[in-house]
Order: sequence, then structure tokens, then C-alpha cells
Amino acid sequence: METAHHIIGDAKRVLQLLNERLEQLDHTPWKEYVFSFKTQTEYDEADDRLTPSQVLDAIARIVPRDTIYATDVGQHQMWAIQHLHFEYSGQLVTSGGFGTMGFGLGAAIGAQVGNPNRVVLHITGDGSFRMNLNELSTVEHYGLPIITVLFNNGALGMVRQWQTLTCDGRYSQTTLDRGPDFVKLADAYGLAGRRVTHVDQLEAALREALDSGRGMVIDCAIATDELVRPMVSGGSHITEFMVD
Repeated sequence: METAHHIIGDAKRVLQLLNERLEQLDHTPWKEYVFSFKTQTEYDEADDRLTPSQVLDAIARIVPRDTIYATDVGQHQMWAIQHLHFEYSGQLVTSGGFGTMGFGLGAAIGAQVGNPNRVVLHITGDGSFRMNLNELSTVEHYGLPIITVLFNNGALGMVRQWQTLTCDGRYSQTTLDRGPDFVKLADAYGLAGRRVTHVDQLEAALREALDSGRGMVIDCAIATDELVRPMVSGGSHITEFMVD
């Protein structure tokens, strides 16, 4: 195909010249508005559960910097992206906004097979994990040292959050009070399983998983009504976000 117009030159310089011809926009008012809010979410801490930041900060401290992360879909997905730092293309494997619950474990398996010398950490929730947890048999069968960190709030957290914010707490079909015991489940598949409610327990489990080279499920207790902030309602403008 022939182009109507074409430019041959150093890409950086060409883009600079093109940028100079564009209308220059000033986003100062928008940035001042955005940064008027707290840059770090504050979570209520308790003795019988972890907060999302505690879980993810522990992960960031302990696992290697080049760890590959795969997420499922839900609140944990957003918390992971808010709290973790990614340094290279492909370090985060997630389905974005497609909402494919169950994506995470299969993605982690693919990432581990393709990168046998790197740590692969699967971040999921007790709702998403149910969609594809049978693939723990694949993890065990091929001896894959995938670490699954499970944010367990006993609910379909993202849907429950919307029901809290927009439906005045009229909850429907979001409570997950029927098992399974994820530690026993991991054991049934021939993998290690740990239930943690304190940071020191989580750190010990992560180190155990890294040292063992064996697949592990780490079940992290978090509050049922922990929220992702900020949120934007469906159909609303990006400027109309909710922080409470």
C-alpha cells in the first residue's frame, strides 16, 4: 500500500515535532482535584484478619523483584495493581476489565511453564478461585511451584461492594458461606496450604513456599466489607468517582 503522506526520521525527534503542532492542554485543575484526595487508602486493622495493604506489602518485601504476578478478577485485582510495582512488560498477567473470573490460575500456570526460573504468584479471591480451582491438579501434576495468595472475605467482594454503595446494603447472592476449606483443598490436591490472619504468619508462609519449591495456597483472612477506593459507577464520567 502507498501512503498519502509519510515521514522518514528519528522517531523521537519526529514525535517531538508533531507534538509541538498539537494543541497544548493544561491539566493543572484536574491534577489538583485528583491529588486533593489521600494517595494511600487507610484500612482498619484487627487481630483476626489482614488488610489488603498488609498482604501486598508483605508480598513485595519477600518475593523476588522479578516475580511474575497473575490475578483473577475482583477487588483483589484492583488492590494488587494499586499496591504492587511492576518493572517490565509481562510482569503482570491480568484480564483487565474483561471480568473473566477463573482467569488467574490458568494464567499463572502458563507463566510458570514459560518462565521456569522465575517465581510466579497467583493473586485471587475466594469467589474467582472457585471458578477454576480444579486446575490445582495441573499445578501438582507438573510440579509447578506457583504460590496462590487468596484474599478471603467470604463474599463476592466486588459485587457486594456495589450492593453496599448503590443498593443500600440490599445484598443478594454475594455471601460465600458454604466452604470449601481452602487449606484442606490444597492438601487434597497434594499441595501445601496455610491459613493466615497475621502479617508474621503470612511472611512465614511466603518464605516456606519460596524455600520449598512446591505449590502452595495461602488463605488470607480479610474483612467482608473491605472496599476498593476509588470507584466509578457504570455509565458515569471518570471525574465522578466514589471514595466511600
